[in-house]
Amino acid sequence: MSSKRIITFRICSNINLPDSNANEPASHGFISYRIKPLSTLTAGTEFTNLAAIYF
Repeated sequence: MSSKRIITFRICSNINLPDSNANEPASHGFISYRIKPLSTLTAGTEFTNLAAIYF
């Protein structure tokens, strides 16, 4: 099965992370999410993903 399923996160609020040159550990951000798999998937099914960040 080859189908494009896309999820997009749009951050609308001002994040204000410090510059990595000023405070590298505090400059990291993350997003956490869960996806419920299709009921037709069987154990061992593999799928790939791709992520990109645009500023």
